[in-house]
Amino acid sequence: MTLVEGNHDLHAGAPPPALLIDVVAEPWNVQGIALCHHPQRIAGAAVVAGHLHPCVRLYGAANDSLRLPCFWQRNGLLTLPAFGEFTGGAPIAREAGDRVLAVADDRLIEIPAADRRVAGAA
Repeated sequence: MTLVEGNHDLHAGAPPPALLIDVVAEPWNVQGIALCHHPQRIAGAAVVAGHLHPCVRLYGAANDSLRLPCFWQRNGLLTLPAFGEFTGGAPIAREAGDRVLAVADDRLIEIPAADRRVAGAA
């Protein structure tokens, strides 16, 4: 297992040696993919990153809403969602050409850009 070190890892310290986890700095390049903690552009590579914990809010007809973690893809950059009680969630600032896939239970649901029931803000 390899851990791409992020801001929380710097404070937590190295994992116990018994766990056999390799710790690397970003970007960790694997066959043309740059694995990063912070979303960023890396010349010549597609980037997969975390840190932001993106989410999207869906609105229903009766003023109810549902906030869901989402995968957020923008021109060579894929930002991964986070799951759990303490991860929070950053509202996305969607631009033309972005793809957003909400995670709902065990399903991925692509959210069209023109869907008026959607807001990037959480």
